[in-house]
Amino acid sequence: MSRSVFAITAVTVLLLITTAGIGASESPVDWKKYTDPVLEIGENGEWDDGRVNGPMVIKTGSLYEMWYTGGHVGPYLGNQKIGYANSTDGIHWNKYDGNPVVSTGSGWDSYYAYGPTVIKDGDTYKMWYAGYPGGTHTTIGYATSPDGINWVKYPANPVLNTGAGWDSRYVENPTVIKDGAVYKMWYVGNSGAWSSIGYATSTDGIHWTKSSDNPVLEGEGGNVCRPKVIKDDSVYRMYYRGNHAIYGNYRACYATSTDGINWEEHIDNPILELGEPGKWDDYGTDHPMVIKDGITYKMWYSGYEDSPSYSHNRIGYATMTSESNPSLSITSHENGDTVYTSTITVAGTASDASGIASVTVNGKLASGAVDWNTWSAEVALAVGENVITVVATNTAGSSTTKTITMKYINPVDKYAILVGVDDYFGDENDLNCSLNSVSTMCNLLNIRYGFPGKHIQMLTDITVEGGVKRDDIEAAFDKVIDEDLIDSNDIFVFYFAGHGNRTSSFKEYISFRRGEMYDSKLANLVDAKLHGFQNPTTIIILDSCKSGGMAYDTDPEPEQAGVNSDKTIMLMSTSAEEVGYQSRGVGLSVFTYFLYLAFAFDEDGANQDDDERVSIEEAFYYSQNYTSKFFNDTHPQMMDHYFASTNNNAQCYLDVIDSTYIAGVASCPINLHAYDSYGRHTGMNNVGDDVESEIPGSSYSGPDFDPETIVVLGQSDNIMYRIEALNEGEFNFKVVQTTDTKTITVLYENIYITETTNANVVVNSLNPSYTMDPAGFEPAAFTLRT
Repeated sequence: MSRSVFAITAVTVLLLITTAGIGASESPVDWKKYTDPVLEIGENGEWDDGRVNGPMVIKTGSLYEMWYTGGHVGPYLGNQKIGYANSTDGIHWNKYDGNPVVSTGSGWDSYYAYGPTVIKDGDTYKMWYAGYPGGTHTTIGYATSPDGINWVKYPANPVLNTGAGWDSRYVENPTVIKDGAVYKMWYVGNSGAWSSIGYATSTDGIHWTKSSDNPVLEGEGGNVCRPKVIKDDSVYRMYYRGNHAIYGNYRACYATSTDGINWEEHIDNPILELGEPGKWDDYGTDHPMVIKDGITYKMWYSGYEDSPSYSHNRIGYATMTSESNPSLSITSHENGDTVYTSTITVAGTASDASGIASVTVNGKLASGAVDWNTWSAEVALAVGENVITVVATNTAGSSTTKTITMKYINPVDKYAILVGVDDYFGDENDLNCSLNSVSTMCNLLNIRYGFPGKHIQMLTDITVEGGVKRDDIEAAFDKVIDEDLIDSNDIFVFYFAGHGNRTSSFKEYISFRRGEMYDSKLANLVDAKLHGFQNPTTIIILDSCKSGGMAYDTDPEPEQAGVNSDKTIMLMSTSAEEVGYQSRGVGLSVFTYFLYLAFAFDEDGANQDDDERVSIEEAFYYSQNYTSKFFNDTHPQMMDHYFASTNNNAQCYLDVIDSTYIAGVASCPINLHAYDSYGRHTGMNNVGDDVESEIPGSSYSGPDFDPETIVVLGQSDNIMYRIEALNEGEFNFKVVQTTDTKTITVLYENIYITETTNANVVVNSLNPSYTMDPAGFEPAAFTLRT
């Protein structure tokens, strides 16, 4: 096989002031265009003396191979055929002296054979090209070759015909890639007006299925045509001739796609400028053909002179080097993320044509795959803003640096120890409300304030075999400190309901079935152990006799002792000298009951500063007021050291997690009951000697309170309230339903009853008017607040 060398002279480089982005996430890079053509037309009389255009280039090993369209001078530049050339550098080309390698035939391609696209599939070269018989439709055929020169046309050509719509006149200028096991073709279609680009797929390169989304790229009032597509990693890149109605001339343009169907045209189109006036490509830059060779994108294109016949087309060359720095991405986490763990895994990808030498995160070598295609690193965060710097370095020493800023918020974990003792030695010492009070506090903390169930330790006659003792309390503190890893950002609640007392030497204590805990011991647990090591915000609630002496501030001389740590609020139901009260007619300890109302139900009454939330301090003042009215010889006490760690006016809050609840409030002479859809009951039992709280999240005031109240936290409907009359008279009843977005208050006034009356109000969607049965009373007032 003989070859002839076509000499190219005076090859120079011109840096164009234009940009073409490698991808949406990468920086645009300038194309560098050689000023002179790299493939010229043939000498007069040769088969390609009128034009050479439509280059198709592949690189086989170190050899560049080109197939191109050539034609004679004449009408439409004579009949067009396909030639072959090769090169070792992509610039100096050797035309095959046996050209053309694909000639016109006798049927569908009898006038033109042009616009080839070629792939090497294994050992076989495969070509798709356009054929034109003159005067009728243009279609696309197929041929194969063992060497890229000697081609055998498929006998059943053409393999892609015109359609019935947008591509009814011709289909031409195919570009084909093999993506896995699928051949993918983009081609030009025309129905007589403007050209557009369509898409088809095949499993054998012969039988093609056109996309239902066609055309996949359209011009607006002008042509888009002559595409060449490459797949670069996961991105399809199309180079094509842009719309001359927009650009004024034939111009090389660029688009990208992630699926080959939905294309995004580049914002800086066209990507290749025209030559200077009088130059060989001053009228058009057409047929852009691009391959990626290492880190360099190489383009061959057709150039047109300013000539009415567009004669003497030649093929030019341009290059665009992708970023010399490595490609680096951080896939986890995103810039600006907020996290709640002190250690995170930062991960991403890195790549470079020359290879990645290392990836570091905050100066430390990351863990990565052999080629660093993926990498990850554990990063310890400080509270607040953290800047994480990732550096990828390639084998040539160039690097890319990316940073993300993460915000670490040390989460407010919530812990509670809830202690309730009713069963003491000697029946005369037993209490009846402590366990119910503990259950109510657990509902309040868990449902309303989001204390996790696993962080709530309940120590009661039921949960501790043999009864609660001091060792159990100490063990519970040890668990919070040593196992749960409470820290200074967290909240800790210690609640006790039971007996308390004071010795003749003025030492106060809380007592259990077995033993007691003196003020000094509680101070040691809280001040020395809990705050000495972890220092969380601490809320202590003691509902017991003499409890005011358990805090240093409220313990009178001569023996002043008790809890005295910073960041601590201590709420006590009595002074150091007073007794507290429980009775079977009260469902909860009195002090606890009014605290509960302040937090869960009567927020408007408890909130003193109109900030729409109730602080620990506000709840105390609310309970202190009502407790003293209920038992006028009882004066609850508070030690507030929360302000010492912040400012003198600061108050302590438990952030509400779930504000949903439903409440029923009824005035005497009645007993109030509630039933849920499962038949569970809250209220006085059938015998009338004890309180039941079977409904999850429910709390009952007990019959000694007027009005009686049943609150169910965590739900706002599907509750039936029953008003059980005790004697003849009138009662008022109120239902309050609250969610995050609204509060509904329904009021019934002056309802006459006899001692046999049982009135029911079902609160659910089946009773939208809140009718009371069996009396049939409608509400006297209805209020909706959003």
